[in-house]
Amino acid sequence: MVRKILEGQIFQTIYSAFFLFLILTVYKDAVPKLKVAMVLSVSASLLHQLFVAFIWRIELHTKKISHKFKHGFLYYKIGFILLSFLRIASIIIVSIINKESINISASLRIIIIAVLAIPCHYAFFSVIKYFGINRAFGKDHFDESYKHKKFVRKGIYRFTYNGMYLFAVLFIYFIPIALASRAGLILAAFTHIHLWIHYFCTEKPDIVKIYGTRKDDN
Repeated sequence: MVRKILEGQIFQTIYSAFFLFLILTVYKDAVPKLKVAMVLSVSASLLHQLFVAFIWRIELHTKKISHKFKHGFLYYKIGFILLSFLRIASIIIVSIINKESINISASLRIIIIAVLAIPCHYAFFSVIKYFGINRAFGKDHFDESYKHKKFVRKGIYRFTYNGMYLFAVLFIYFIPIALASRAGLILAAFTHIHLWIHYFCTEKPDIVKIYGTRKDDN
């Protein structure tokens, strides 16, 4: 059981450690507060994803959370939201400390953000309208009735199976771009890749466990 819960988590931990070593090497001469902020950002990203993975796996394989806590899913959502805010805030802090480290005009920044905002907002709209907020949080790990639901093929999900990680998370680049922060952009890219590692190491295996290998086209 422990093996099932921990499956795939060592890879994303190694990825975080390697990235942290790499970025601290590149920014070895940076001001101390920037290095501290980058360490906190990487740590917040890893903590968030390990929290999600462990809660999901414990509930999926043992149901101990829902059995012990009447509002277990609600408590999990609160933890998820708090860690998400910590994760986003850390990128913002790094971007503020490292602002104007890229030579890019204000008009170009606005254009880039506007272009990214189009698929980003469409993805959030699709998640809210078609996919469902609770399902996005991982309610299918807590509620066995979800295994009978079809995969969503509306909105942005007509074009991709994973609109959330592909397009919705583009908002994490907005502040680093607006502040022209190189370190902020690097950490946003790290976070984006980290989310895909979470998908392949945690979410995708869990989808197979919950829904099997069936495919729904409607």
